[in-house]
Amino acid sequence: MNKKYENSFATYCNEISDNWDRIAEELGVDVEDVKKNYRLFEEDIDAIEDDRVPLPSYLDDEVADAGAHGKKGGEGKGRAEQEQRKRIVWIEEEHSIVIGTLNICGWTSITLT
Repeated sequence: MNKKYENSFATYCNEISDNWDRIAEELGVDVEDVKKNYRLFEEDIDAIEDDRVPLPSYLDDEVADAGAHGKKGGEGKGRAEQEQRKRIVWIEEEHSIVIGTLNICGWTSITLT
């Protein structure tokens, strides 16, 4: 359901306050639920932009899962492949949604520090 809210917010981002009723109708919820979820969505975006959301540490997960032999599953993986896996944070669908939202709202980028 969160994805449905996010997609609706992206669709109406420039005129969100004029479309509470339309979003509620499309999602089959009441207007107060839409407003509540929008506030939560804004809080999440603010937290991300303010660096209050830690990025996942895939390398730490691999070390924790390494077991007694010091290796996880695919023993032949090189450092470059491990580094590449570490940088993958979103799945492609999520990335497309973010890029689409940026385009709809007229933004060209988000700077992460």
